[in-house]
Amino acid sequence: MRKLFTISIAFFLIKNMLLGQVPAWTVNPANYANSMNFTCQVFLDGTPENGTANVLGAYVGNEVRGVATPVQVGSSAYYFLTVFSNVVSGEMVEFKVLLGSNSTVHPAAETASFIKNGQMGGFPIGYALHISAADDFPISLSAFPSQTVLQGEAFATIDLDGFLQTQDNDPVVWTATGSVNLTTNIGAGNILSVSANDPAWTGTDSVLITATETGTTNQYTASRYAVFTVNEGYDAPVFSYLPKQFVQDDLPLPAGNMNDRIEFDGSCLQYDIRLNLPTGNDAPPAWEQLTTNSGSMTIVVEIQSNCHTTGSLGDQLAGYVGGQFAGVATPQMSSGRLQFFLTLANIASGAICLKYYDSERQFLHEKTTALSFIPSGTAGTTGAPVLMELAPIKVTASPTGEWTTTVLDPNWEGFQHGWFYATDCNRPEKKDSVEAVFVVKLCPAQSVDLDSMVGFCLRAIDGVSNVLWYENSFQVGADSTLGVFEPGIYHYEGDNSSHCPVIVGCPVVVDHAVPMNLANEISTTDMEDCGQLFLAPTINDISPPVAICQTANVYLDENGEGFLPANMVDGGSYASCGIDSIWVSQEEFLCSHLGLNNVQLTVLDSMGRLDSCIAIVNVLDTVAPIALCQNLSVLLEADGSMTLDPLALENGSTDNCGIAAFWTYPKKLYCPQVGGNTVTLYARDASYNIGTCQAAVTVEPFFTVQDIIVTDETPGQGNGSITVLATALGGQLAWSINGGDWWQLVGEFKQLVQGGYPVVLQAFGTYGCRLEVGEVLVH
Repeated sequence: MRKLFTISIAFFLIKNMLLGQVPAWTVNPANYANSMNFTCQVFLDGTPENGTANVLGAYVGNEVRGVATPVQVGSSAYYFLTVFSNVVSGEMVEFKVLLGSNSTVHPAAETASFIKNGQMGGFPIGYALHISAADDFPISLSAFPSQTVLQGEAFATIDLDGFLQTQDNDPVVWTATGSVNLTTNIGAGNILSVSANDPAWTGTDSVLITATETGTTNQYTASRYAVFTVNEGYDAPVFSYLPKQFVQDDLPLPAGNMNDRIEFDGSCLQYDIRLNLPTGNDAPPAWEQLTTNSGSMTIVVEIQSNCHTTGSLGDQLAGYVGGQFAGVATPQMSSGRLQFFLTLANIASGAICLKYYDSERQFLHEKTTALSFIPSGTAGTTGAPVLMELAPIKVTASPTGEWTTTVLDPNWEGFQHGWFYATDCNRPEKKDSVEAVFVVKLCPAQSVDLDSMVGFCLRAIDGVSNVLWYENSFQVGADSTLGVFEPGIYHYEGDNSSHCPVIVGCPVVVDHAVPMNLANEISTTDMEDCGQLFLAPTINDISPPVAICQTANVYLDENGEGFLPANMVDGGSYASCGIDSIWVSQEEFLCSHLGLNNVQLTVLDSMGRLDSCIAIVNVLDTVAPIALCQNLSVLLEADGSMTLDPLALENGSTDNCGIAAFWTYPKKLYCPQVGGNTVTLYARDASYNIGTCQAAVTVEPFFTVQDIIVTDETPGQGNGSITVLATALGGQLAWSINGGDWWQLVGEFKQLVQGGYPVVLQAFGTYGCRLEVGEVLVH
C-alpha cells in the first residue's frame, strides 16, 4: 500500500490575560436595607464583550453598591448584579467595567434609577451596558425650544451648554449657522444670541447649531436646528372711556361687551372685572372675645367681594345676636383660603348680624344675615362657609368679553367703583384697564314719549362744563344740549365749575308711547335734584404681588404632548391683597421642546397688579419606542460572517418623538448560526428610551456538496477511494475523513481499507465554518 501523505492543520486559540491592579470593588449587603437586581450584558464599541475575567461594578456617587463577575451562557456572558441602597427609590446608579484582557476600567454610557425590589434586564436579553475602549462616547443635543416674538422684540438668548448631552464631558466647540433672515452670535459662556437681519421681516426661519468635540480621538459632532418666528407687531389693548352704569329697578341691568370698548390688533384677550372696596378712617374696634359658655354657636365665615375671596390676617369679624355683641374672631388660613371661625356666646336670641373690620382699608362693614342664633348650633363648614358679600352688586365677564350685572343688596344706594381688565392671552405684559362706576338706586329714571315731542332735546344743568351725552352707554354728543331722535336710555356726565368732580345726570328713558312726565326739554330744575358728585376712591399703598417660581418636569405622553398647569411652577407666590389668578406663558409642550424651557409665570392680585418670574421647565420623554420586526433570510459573505442591517429587520417601528437609532443583537452572524436564529432589534429615541422586538433570521448554508464518489481500486494499490465534490462561499477548503484530526487540501482520499469514514469540511480564514457531511462507507 502506498504511503498516505496528509497535511495536518491545527486550530488553536492562545489567550493572554494581562492582570494589573484590580479595583477594590466590595460591598457589604448588611449595611443596606433595600436591593435591586440587574441582568446585564456588556458591549465594547458595539460588539458583545464576553471575557470571562471581566468584572462589573455599580456605583452611587463614589460608593460601590454592587459587584458581579460574568456567567457564561452559551457563547454569551451575563452579569447577575445586585445593587444595594438605603432608600426606596431615586438614587442614580452608574456602572463601570473592568476588562480582564488589559486590566482597564471603563465607565458605561448607561445609568439606572434605583427602585426597591426592582428588576432590569432578563434572559436572553440583558440590560445592555455600552463601554468604549477609548472612553470616548458620542455626543448629542437636546431639542432647542422654538421661539416666537413680535416685530421689534428680541429673541431670548440660549445657553448652549445646557443642551449638550455628553457621557464623557469632553470639551466642545460651538458653531451656529445663520440664514438669510437671521444673524447669530456666540458670546462668552457659549451664550447664543439670534436676531432678525431686517426689523420689518416676519416669518419663520431656523439656525443650525453644531457642537464638535476637540482634542478627542473621534471628534464626535452633533447638530440640531432651532426655529425662530417673528410675527407682525401690534400694540397693547387700549380701552375707551366707560360711562357710568345705572343699576335701578326701572332700568335694564347694565350689560355689554368689553370688545366694543377696546382697540386691539392681537388674536386673543383675557378679561377680568374687580370691584373696589370702600376705604375710610375707622379705628380698629375694641372687641374682646367673650367667655365661651354652654350653648355657644360656631359659624365658619368667608369674606367676599364680587364673589372673590378677600381679606387679610389683620382683619376682625364680630357677631351680634339680637343687637348684643356675642363674639369676635381673627382670620385663619384653611386649605389656602382665609376664613373666620367665629364662636358666639349664648347670651341672646334672634337674628345674627356680622361686622367685619377691613384693617387694610380701615373700614367697618355691617351685614345682617338670614341666620338666627341656635344654642349649641353650627353654621357653615370649611368647604361651604357662610359668605359675607361686601359688594352690593355682582359684575361678571365671560371669556369673550360679555359682562353682566346682578343686584346682591337691594337696599344699598350709592356709587360702586371697579375696574375692567383686558390682557393679551399670549403676552401678559400687553394689558389695559378702564374704571367702571355703577350708580345704584341713586335717582329714578324719567320717561319721555318720543312721538309727542317736537324739537325735543335734553339739557344739562347750568354750570356744568365738558358735558358728554351717552345713549345706552355710548357717546352721542358733547354739548350742554342734545337733540334726541332715537329711542334709548340717555344720561350726561361733566365737570362742575372747579373742574374736579364729575356730575352724573339721572337717566332719561326715551321711547314711543310711554307715559310722559316732562316738558319739551329737561330743564335745570328737572335734573338738579338728582345730580350727584363723587370722587374716585383712594386705595392704601399695598405692596404689589410677588411671583415665586420653581422648576417642574413635564412628561410627554404617547402622542408626544405634555401639559403644564400653572400651579406646577408656582413656588409660593403671594400678594398682600390676595391672588386673583395665575397663569403661564406656555401650557402645551411637544417633542420640539425636549429639555429645559423658560416659562413665564404671571400673578394677578385682586387690585389688578401683575408680577412675573421665569420658571425652568424640563420636558422629558420617558415613552419607549414600539419596535416592530420582520423575519429575514440572509446569506453569509465570503469570510463566513454576515453583518445584519437593522433597517432590513425594521418593520414600521414608531415612537412619540421619532426614532434616533436602530441596532441589533447579535450584530453579526457566522457559520455556527447557519439555520434559524432569534435576533433582537433595538430602537432608541433621542431621550435614550429603548424598545425591542425579535425576528427570526435564517442563515443560508455556507457549503454546497455536489457529490460524494466511492470508487473501488485495482488490486495491490488499495481497496478504495473517496472523492468529495464541494464548494464554499469563500476561503480555502480543508478536508478530513477521520472527523477532523487530520486534514488535506484536496477532496480525494485513496488507498482506503474497507470501513466507515466521517467526512468533515473546513474553510480557512473564517469563523466556525465547518461542515460534517456524515459517515461514508468503503466496501
